[in-house]
Amino acid sequence: MIDKILKSVLAVLNPSPKVEVVESNVPSQPNSLSEELMLMKSLSSCGDNPIERHFIYNQLIDILYKQRNSRDDALELCIKYCIEDIDRIEAFKVAYIKEYEGIQDNLIASGYKSQKDRYEVTLPRIPSFSRLRIIYEKQGKYREAIQVCGRAIEVGAWDIEAGNEQISKLIKKMKKAEG
Repeated sequence: MIDKILKSVLAVLNPSPKVEVVESNVPSQPNSLSEELMLMKSLSSCGDNPIERHFIYNQLIDILYKQRNSRDDALELCIKYCIEDIDRIEAFKVAYIKEYEGIQDNLIASGYKSQKDRYEVTLPRIPSFSRLRIIYEKQGKYREAIQVCGRAIEVGAWDIEAGNEQISKLIKKMKKAEG
């Protein structure tokens, strides 16, 4: 199905041989629809690789959020992918830590690092949490935004102090909105 959509989009995007292409000094803008379709295809073919899946979600979320004012379904799709990424965050966390601990082991074994140089592997920034919190907050869905913050703290994606600060701000906004 995705292959058919991708072929249709690419057929529309590629100029016909009858059309004369004029070179320009204006840099071309990436076509977000074709990029989105390619990412969706990558998502369906990445299998059970949680690291690859997470970074594909990040790109999709970024593209869709940027289109939220110009495309009717963009915000809902962005929310969908944020939730899917968050639902799979434990698998990502395990795989990510395992991979980077393995890198450290290899560096130590090969003599590039010593055991005393070992550090605790922490998660990279997880945009799904921040993006979903922002969307829910803008929609006035403060309880959902607070739940997102709590989940981010729970899995170690956010620092407890920073996460609690976000929660406090959301509680104040929620109380103000409720009157």
